[in-house]
Amino acid sequence: MSFSPSDLAKRSTVDEFDETAVTDRITASLEPLRTLGDLATPEHVEVFEAVQKALADALSTVDDA
Repeated sequence: MSFSPSDLAKRSTVDEFDETAVTDRITASLEPLRTLGDLATPEHVEVFEAVQKALADALSTVDDA
């Protein structure tokens, strides 16, 4: 049994994922950043945390594929 990168790549299986759906989720995740100009600076943290969580959730679908 060989463990060369090319042999491992041949044996790996990757599920397909919907690239358009992931792109749409990422775009939607970034939308709250548009509100920052209307918010007081201390309120930015909550927006950044929500965006970070939404991005992590969206990108985890890529990792799971």
